[in-house]
Amino acid sequence: MHLLLDQKNLVNSERSNYLIDKITNRAFHNKPKGQSLFFQLPKRDCLNANIVDYLCSCKKSREIDTNDEIIQHGAFYLVDYINNYLLKSYKKICMILKLKRVIDAQIILEKVNKYSIIFETYPNNAKFDAQFKVENIRKNQLPKLRLIGKIIRINSYGMSSRCIDNYGLRNFCYCFSYHTKIERNKTNIEISSKDTNTYAYKFFD
Repeated sequence: MHLLLDQKNLVNSERSNYLIDKITNRAFHNKPKGQSLFFQLPKRDCLNANIVDYLCSCKKSREIDTNDEIIQHGAFYLVDYINNYLLKSYKKICMILKLKRVIDAQIILEKVNKYSIIFETYPNNAKFDAQFKVENIRKNQLPKLRLIGKIIRINSYGMSSRCIDNYGLRNFCYCFSYHTKIERNKTNIEISSKDTNTYAYKFFD
């Protein structure tokens, strides 16, 4: 973009058409993500690299107990967010998810009351990574929580979400039809196993 917009005045940055357009946003539909190599590069951090805050790995954090009251409350809040917000319109085809366990919990040291957790749900055995912030803490009251960014699925959903057309929600939907099929297959295997054991018993009797 710098070469296209500014074939001269590369040294005199004050008169650079590239920088003028970049600042006024005339040449871009959205905020520009690149940095020209003709100028000194800024500090390499998430802000300058246009990495959203909840995906930034530069922040310092400290591991905390997964059974901590805030962490458990946050995990239930995130599962409820999936069920009653993301999948609100798909309850006829997607099963209600429940919290299975919190795998990892971190407190973000650079931010006040900000936490990062990895949690698992059932019956789909899905693993999610998410961050939330505690808005207020009052005695004898449940804290008010707010999701930061998006909830990210970190393991594969395979064929378990084929019933839903919304591609972005396939990370969360666990289809009734898929679950029914899996349970039916389990039942058939168990029956087949019992029949095999019966014949084996008769053979060796």
